[in-house]
Amino acid sequence: MAELLRTHGLHPVYHGEQISKAVKDLGQSYSLMVGDSRRIKNRLKALFRGRAISRAGSAVYDSEERKQWLGRLEGPAVRARASILWEELDCLERLDKLVNAENALLTSFIGLWALPDCGKDGGSDQPAWPCKLPRDTIHIV
Repeated sequence: MAELLRTHGLHPVYHGEQISKAVKDLGQSYSLMVGDSRRIKNRLKALFRGRAISRAGSAVYDSEERKQWLGRLEGPAVRARASILWEELDCLERLDKLVNAENALLTSFIGLWALPDCGKDGGSDQPAWPCKLPRDTIHIV
């Protein structure tokens, strides 16, 4: 490293503007939230699977059927664990809506919808992802 500095072998690198860092942060937040949500759903399914309770589909996550699902579990400790997992899932779903709203606001602010090569997906208003972003428009490190 010292030799590269001495011989001028290092070149400056463009790291993007502050707005591109905000997009990167929002994307990372969303990705982490999706992973957390998936893990909680897996834990819920495992809770019922470990007790040989049939749990096909996504009905186990439905807030309207939770009392029925709790009724299938034996013991207050197991019910408390399931309740905590459902609470976590509810919190993540509320955060998901918030992050999606912030993400939409930020991306519309910086004009991602109008970038070239971001074709529309099946006639919807959403761009087809992944977009091919021009290098000089946005650089996410």
